[in-house]
Amino acid sequence: MQIFYLIVLVISLGFLVTKNQGTPLRQIRQAIRKSKYKEYEDYILNQMRLESGYLTNTLSRPPIYNPFSMGVPRIRKSLRVGEYSNPNIDDGMEFSVYENYTQATDDFIIYLDSIRMPLGLDRQGYNAYINSKGYAIDSRYLEKLNNMCK
Repeated sequence: MQIFYLIVLVISLGFLVTKNQGTPLRQIRQAIRKSKYKEYEDYILNQMRLESGYLTNTLSRPPIYNPFSMGVPRIRKSLRVGEYSNPNIDDGMEFSVYENYTQATDDFIIYLDSIRMPLGLDRQGYNAYINSKGYAIDSRYLEKLNNMCK
């Protein structure tokens, strides 16, 4: 009988941990809100939606957990736990792999710090700054990002 209660306890704790982590979007929002870039929450979420196809692309789903399509950095600190590449995604570019969405968002925040993202920008200013730092290889990235904001 004690084994039964132990099994029920373990299963209950597993559900509790999963429930507290919340949905991917909730995890991402919470990480942004803890950062100094919380004023950019909507802008960052629009960028994430563009990068991840509203959290549907291969990179954004488990086990990769990369909703920002972050490549593998060569210079800056990173929270990635591995790398992923696929010849069908950006010609086999290496992308970062994370343990969860919070870790991926925290790494994106580190990226914003590394490019010295200024505070106090409006939506167009944020988008232009990200684009000016070469975030994406798409020549129409700024246009697409601005269109996400309409």
